[in-house]
Amino acid sequence: MPVKRLTTKYNNSFRFRLFLALTILTAIIATLLTSFIIIFERNTNLYELQQEGHLLANFLAKDIQLPLYADNSEEVARQTSELMEYRSVAAIRVRSANGKLVAEISRSPLHKEKSPLTITEPVISGNSSFSPESQLLGEGSARSESIGTVELELNRLPASEQLRHFVKVAILISLTFWLTVSTVCFLILRKMTGTLSLLLEGVKKIESGDLSSRIKVITSDETGQAAESINKLAEALQHREEENHRLQTELVKSLRLEIDEEKTKYMAKLIQTNRMTSLGLLVSGMAHEINNPNGSIRLASEYLGQIWLDALPLLTETSRSEGDFSLGGMPFSTAKDEVSRAIDSISRSSIRIERVVQNLRNYILGDREVQRDDLDLNRVASSALVIVRSHGKQSDINIATELDPDLPLISGNPFQLEQVVTNLLLNAIQSLPPHGSRRVTLATSRQRHSNEVTLSVRDEGQGIPPEQIQYLCEPFFSTRINEGGSGLGLYISDFIIKEHKGRLEFTSRLGVGSTVSIHLPIYPSPKEKVSCLVSDG
Repeated sequence: MPVKRLTTKYNNSFRFRLFLALTILTAIIATLLTSFIIIFERNTNLYELQQEGHLLANFLAKDIQLPLYADNSEEVARQTSELMEYRSVAAIRVRSANGKLVAEISRSPLHKEKSPLTITEPVISGNSSFSPESQLLGEGSARSESIGTVELELNRLPASEQLRHFVKVAILISLTFWLTVSTVCFLILRKMTGTLSLLLEGVKKIESGDLSSRIKVITSDETGQAAESINKLAEALQHREEENHRLQTELVKSLRLEIDEEKTKYMAKLIQTNRMTSLGLLVSGMAHEINNPNGSIRLASEYLGQIWLDALPLLTETSRSEGDFSLGGMPFSTAKDEVSRAIDSISRSSIRIERVVQNLRNYILGDREVQRDDLDLNRVASSALVIVRSHGKQSDINIATELDPDLPLISGNPFQLEQVVTNLLLNAIQSLPPHGSRRVTLATSRQRHSNEVTLSVRDEGQGIPPEQIQYLCEPFFSTRINEGGSGLGLYISDFIIKEHKGRLEFTSRLGVGSTVSIHLPIYPSPKEKVSCLVSDG
């Protein structure tokens, strides 16, 4: 568990990782330095002990040259015992040239070292100052020879004790150095990383959304400058957040106002749509109510016509025999033509009423599934023109027709296409200015290069702004939204034309007028790509 906690702390604390690294590095440096000093001290002590042993052995070898040469063992022993005053000397043995032990002195066996340092020095004769011949005979000798050896055993215990004491002191100093350096490093790191902790704490507060929090700047070094920069960044973010909040509040307020306005507009459109739906039901019911008495009128006119045809010869014969007589307040000679014309007018008016009601009913309740392969686009245009002219209040508008008599037949739904042409004609009429030119042109033609038939409605109105043309086929978009436009006429028209594998094309110039063209294929293909094309002419 402690290892896991230490690992977690190591992974989460930069200060701890850096302190641990510096502590380990300091410990390694202190250990290496202490080991080097101890080894150096040990080698130095050994070297000094060896030098001391060689020096003592040389002194003893020079002192015992004459007694050893004279085989005076007592003198050799006396001079050897004087050397035992040195603590470092554990034992001394003096041997003759033939290896005979001349003198041996050692300390108490209790203090005898297991592995003493042994120094061996030869006793040399031949020096003119110290040779036996020169002393006895009074003459120099040119030769030198070994007359014995001095074996000096040195006691390592004092040096070892001194080394152990030195090692203790060195370890204590090294440990003190390590603790001191670690403490200083900890204090320095705490001071250095204290600002980093403040920086981290401030950044966490800013990250959590507390942009009003500020980092306390302690120093003017790089960390202090970083804290100052973070404070400035937090202040800028706070100002931006406040500005965004203000803009968001204004935007929400504006959106609410706009939504309320759009809600009012769309509600008006829904009310108008509901009224149109009710009107459609009303027209359907009226058509039924009108057809019943109109049928009776037509039947009565036919019956009255038959009666008049049967009665006319009798009345004519009576007029010849008895002279002209009064019929319905007018002379028979005049009444016979007027009655025939009246009966014919009643019949024709009844037929006209039936046709108008049927066209109106077909327009409102037309079946979109009715497809005809022998559809004449000119007849569709004429039917739509009848509906528009019966719309009322169009007496001052000149609707000219330019219908191609050689227009080929196409496949389509006559009621849906009639609805499209009617919408285009009504839009053209509504775009005309109240004064000036009041002319609308309805034309059909054949496009041989594209194998299409074209129906175009051209007006001389105010035109459409270029930036609005691309939105004309979108639902609820209208240039007359404030004048009662629903924004659904062209959307529905574009849908119907696409169902017929065709396309709508708009061309307009401000102040000159607009032209809407319907392009329908003569031989429609299900793979043909359709679209609503626009141009600003």
